[in-house]
Amino acid sequence: MKTDKPTKEELITRLKEIARDDIIVHVPQRSAMCYSPCATPWIEHTCDICGQSAEMSGWSRDYELINQHVQEMNELGYQAESRDICPECMKKQILSNSYDTKDLSPVYWSNMYRAFYFRTAESEPYHIALSSDLNSYRAVLYYLKDNRFYSSDHGDMELLRDNIKCIEKMTGIHISEGMQEGKTPEQLIGELEESLSEKKQWESIREQNKQKYNEEDDLPF
Repeated sequence: MKTDKPTKEELITRLKEIARDDIIVHVPQRSAMCYSPCATPWIEHTCDICGQSAEMSGWSRDYELINQHVQEMNELGYQAESRDICPECMKKQILSNSYDTKDLSPVYWSNMYRAFYFRTAESEPYHIALSSDLNSYRAVLYYLKDNRFYSSDHGDMELLRDNIKCIEKMTGIHISEGMQEGKTPEQLIGELEESLSEKKQWESIREQNKQKYNEEDDLPF
């Protein structure tokens, strides 16, 4: 593990430099591709805190690559983790006031979350962000590597200057010194409870449609 990594202040300076990048990228012309991609499969995940299981939509390959990217962040000298966490354990962590949760909102509804924990030093609280998007982790990794772009799954060059908001959300490192504190733990819990209520309503409708159509593949959504 590297010990001469940039400080948080130096990372803020780096992010400001990325925002001012004037790199010009040739974007290849693509023809129209009119097709309906297959839905992501349902994968069983287990909460890394309490052990509760739940299904979550996503590609297993993406989760494997996310874990690899997080491991590389640790090899660079930072402290990063990626966990599956259930709503109840997420609520407990929000209410503990032991974490930096200013970028946790809005909370999307799910039976299980992919939570990203990041800090630049042991003296800092872990910053928590919710994301199962592979490119979000890629953007953070290449930012920490002091690159200016990364290659997406399709081979396109993605500029980090176009991912500033994503990097801020994932790491808690913001260009603006006047970053607002964000929502209170009570407000976040309220959003989480509302999202779980919407999830239950959606599952009820889906179950009714499964019984009506008798084939899950033919559901109208």
